[in-house]
Amino acid sequence: MPNESCGVAKDHIDGKRETTRHDRFFRTEKLERGTVMKAIQKK
Repeated sequence: MPNESCGVAKDHIDGKRETTRHDRFFRTEKLERGTVMKAIQKK
């Protein structure tokens, strides 16, 4: 499924999501420490 179909690309263009672009297909987004720790501890 292409990114455009779920609105992700539009959010990037409109600046609604703060991401770091690494190349054409790979972007990362900052996450809060608490969110990461909760996801890790669920396992």
